[in-house]
Amino acid sequence: MSRYATPLDLTRLSLPPSALVGITDADQQAALDAASDIADGYLASRFSLPLQRPYPGDLIQAVCDLGAYLVMKRRGFNPEGDSAITKGYDDAVSWLEGVS
Repeated sequence: MSRYATPLDLTRLSLPPSALVGITDADQQAALDAASDIADGYLASRFSLPLQRPYPGDLIQAVCDLGAYLVMKRRGFNPEGDSAITKGYDDAVSWLEGVS
């Protein structure tokens, strides 16, 4: 299993710490691991997996944006009010489609 991002990356790149209050690091990592699996689904069509470190920053960003959406979906959020989260997810998927 690939693990392209950590909870620290998530707060550094996609969500403020205040959005993650009450969400354990383990739950954040589970969302990022799921996001890494999504990314691998796209990357496998073009690259041999697993990728070698260091991972490119744009991949880490995409995984964090996917993970932000997944963790917030579990916590609950208003997609219209928090459109940056949905846009980040959509942009990450578009980027992964372009890479693949």
